[in-house]
Amino acid sequence: SWEYKWDTSNCNLNTGSYTIYATSVLTNGRSSSPSGDAVKLSDSEYATVSVSLKQPFLSAVPSGTVVAKGDDLYIRGTAEGEPSKLQLYIFGPNKFVYESITVEDDGTYEKKLNIGSDWASSQYYVVIEHPMYNGDIDVKYDETTGDISIKNVDADNAQSSFNVNKLQSSNAADALTKMIDNPNIDDVYTKLTFTVVPAMITINNPGDQGVGTKFTISGTTNLAVGDQIIVDVQSCSFTAVDKSSTSITDGVSVTTTVVAGEGTDNVWSVEVDTTNWKLDEYTIKASGIEVDVSTTTNFNVVEKVEVTPTATATGATPTTT
Repeated sequence: SWEYKWDTSNCNLNTGSYTIYATSVLTNGRSSSPSGDAVKLSDSEYATVSVSLKQPFLSAVPSGTVVAKGDDLYIRGTAEGEPSKLQLYIFGPNKFVYESITVEDDGTYEKKLNIGSDWASSQYYVVIEHPMYNGDIDVKYDETTGDISIKNVDADNAQSSFNVNKLQSSNAADALTKMIDNPNIDDVYTKLTFTVVPAMITINNPGDQGVGTKFTISGTTNLAVGDQIIVDVQSCSFTAVDKSSTSITDGVSVTTTVVAGEGTDNVWSVEVDTTNWKLDEYTIKASGIEVDVSTTTNFNVVEKVEVTPTATATGATPTTT
């Protein structure tokens, strides 16, 4: 067996399709015979393979375009061309994030961001930069001054620098992308946006339920898919129950997982069995585990009424009690 490793980072070839030949003797006019005659390709054993050289591709997808404050945001994607790292920029109101992203061997990457209380409820603009062929991020950020500039480019160039503290978030993101478009550097980028909103959970009030019935408690939320919600159902009364009684209960506590909804909000639900519950008013409380948010609603457990037809004369329409 044999192997040849071809580093295409500095091959100076245009993108397109190419054919690679492997031959048993030197060809293309080079002679391997004592007479000095050129060896034709047809005089050798050879094999070919076709390859396509393309520009490295960069993609980025957020785990959600709307993120609840206190939740985690994941930015995932693919970076071809085997870059050692990517550069992440996030521009928002009074918020600027500048961090590197590690790329895995298979070209995929994932960046986790915790959207804490210091993130304002607003829209944020994300730019991810790929170093391309030279393997170097050609844009630099000065933490002291807040200046973002292109390395080794004349500062008088109108698109070579800007100050992140002097531009609104959307304008700063636009200035950065125009900077990376500068023909003096080979970097490329991709961009996306997301919106931070206050965390929210709602409960669909189930209405009165007959004792002994099974029903579903459900609601909506803007918490991320996979987040956990604990649902507590407790009696509103403080009436003591005889300690010798083992059959009467006054609520339940269940944990459920947020799943994707059909609209913009995600959904959650739990199944409840009211067998052996006492007649009372109950409070439902749904609380986030990863995110500090909760909401409540009340419903009643009432006496179960059997529906039976009233006997009537033959031919008459029966009435239901």
